[in-house]
Amino acid sequence: MSRMIPDYREVSTTAAATELEWSRAAGLVLPILNDLVTLSRFRWDTLVYSQNRVGYTMPQLGPLQWQLTWVANFTADRNHEVWANFSIKALE
Repeated sequence: MSRMIPDYREVSTTAAATELEWSRAAGLVLPILNDLVTLSRFRWDTLVYSQNRVGYTMPQLGPLQWQLTWVANFTADRNHEVWANFSIKALE
């Protein structure tokens, strides 16, 4: 018989984006998503992760629609766990 251990979590989320995020019009794209999570199972560790993009939607050329974006995401935690700290930067 296995023993069940409860896992309590607290979550806080913020999000922001420009109107052009879902638009076909040319212009700046700037979505930002931030989350804060506390996990009881990992010694009440608190993680923060942020997903950020900045880019530009190019004017439509016939059927061609495209965006040029730079991505910068990171995750960090209070207990400095190896698996919970990383960053990603990329051009999409």
